[in-house]
Order: sequence, then C-alpha cells, then structure tokens
Amino acid sequence: MNDKFEGPLELEDNNLTDLAVLAISEVLRKPKHSNITKLDLSEIPAFTHKAGEYIGQALLDNEGNSKLEKLEFKGVSLGDRGLLRIIDAANKTPTLEKLNVGVLTDNGLMLLSQRLTGNNYLSELEFSETSDHQQYWTGEAMRMFCDLLKSSTILKKVKAKFQDCNKKSDAAEDFEDEIDFYTDQKKTQIKKERGFEERMRSCDQESMFQ
Repeated sequence: MNDKFEGPLELEDNNLTDLAVLAISEVLRKPKHSNITKLDLSEIPAFTHKAGEYIGQALLDNEGNSKLEKLEFKGVSLGDRGLLRIIDAANKTPTLEKLNVGVLTDNGLMLLSQRLTGNNYLSELEFSETSDHQQYWTGEAMRMFCDLLKSSTILKKVKAKFQDCNKKSDAAEDFEDEIDFYTDQKKTQIKKERGFEERMRSCDQESMFQ
C-alpha cells in the first residue's frame, strides 16, 4: 500500500490476522497519507478485540485528518474492548458516516447505546446479534438503544440483525418498529432542514440582485 493510494480497501472474507490490521492501522495513522475512504474487514474469523483496537486507535491518533467514510466489521466479534475503541473513533471522525460494528452481545449493545450518545457524524449503523444464546439481546439493551435513537444521534438508517430463532419474536419486531420510527423522524427532520437552508439561500440570491 503506497502513499498515492486513494479509495476503498475491500478485504472482506480473507484469511487475515490482527497483525495484518496492525499494518493497515499504520496507514490510517499517517496524517498526509490517510487516503482510504472505505475499509471493509467483514467476515474474517481470526480477528479478535485487537482488530478493533488497532483501527480505532489509529483513527483517534489521526483525529481530523482521516478521509474514511465507511468502516465495516460485518460478522466479526470485536469484544467489548475493540467495540469501545471503534465507537470512540466514530465519535471523533467527522468523515465517517457509515459503520458496521459487527457481532454484539447483550452487553455490547448496551455499551454501544451508552458510548454513541451525542455522535454527530454517523448516518448509517449496522450490527448483528451474537450466536451465544446466553448473550442474546435483552429488552433492557434494546430499550437503551431506542433511547439513544430518540434524541442522541443523527442516525437515519439502522439495521439490526437478529439470530434466526429470535427475529420473529414480538421483542424483535417491536425493536425494529421503534428503530424505523425514530430513523424516519430523523430523515423527515433532515429534509425540513435542507429545505429551509435552500429557501434561505434562494432569498439571499434574490436580495443580491435587487
């Protein structure tokens, strides 16, 4: 990967290790050479919490200089430590609008709900439920996430994937309905704000020619 590279880096479904992510993180850390706009590290079974820690810390170290717009860990369990570092990085990376934080336990969903409060950059978020039946999402965790959506982010698209045995449950359907309700509200609000801004610009242009 040379200093002239710019664009998406799609490495999903590869036999990569945490050490490979460490090398990628060094590129993300360089202020003048952080030109990766999309980083896809999905479906890589060998990853541990370190993968999230390496990428998250690199973005934090390079705060304000990253051009990363989309980051994906679909199918990857980053553990609590890796998840928290990625969320903290998302809170400090203005260009990052789309994020898949991978596989979440019940505690992971709670941590996401707590730590993402006040994020002003992400517009799209994806995550999936763990296969560990002892760590399936509880009503408390889902309520916490809905509270987050209600007033603490600008998220306008959220995709939460349940395990097959849970996705038809009343709790899952209620959770998805609430997510749709609050994200639709955000979309409507954004449209109104954009419409207002366009009208104001139009008024300014008209006044210039009078």
